[in-house]
Amino acid sequence: MSLRKKLTQVVNKTKQKLQERGIQVLHNNSHIVVLMINSAEKCKQICDDLLKEYNIYIQPINYPTVPMGMERIRITPSPFHTGEQIFKLVNSLYTLFKKYQVNMFDKKNKHTLMKL
Repeated sequence: MSLRKKLTQVVNKTKQKLQERGIQVLHNNSHIVVLMINSAEKCKQICDDLLKEYNIYIQPINYPTVPMGMERIRITPSPFHTGEQIFKLVNSLYTLFKKYQVNMFDKKNKHTLMKL
């Protein structure tokens, strides 16, 4: 299987598993998986905890890269990420979203959900 096909599979599986846990995925046509946090403080706390508690490095995307109030986590899967790693990521994010009270599904923004 080509690396491009494998990357597509990993990205789709990541998005699917996030959605199965109720985590909103911003729609885009790239291999980047975007999770809206809408709080610079929560975004940084989640990314710090991912590294400290779960050994997962993801950089928060904050102002001035994005407008204030539009902070997000941007996940860049690779074709070499395993199902086990995806499972760990999704469960870690779910736990931290609950801890920091991140609204995982915002009814007014439901049009941004990724459709697989």
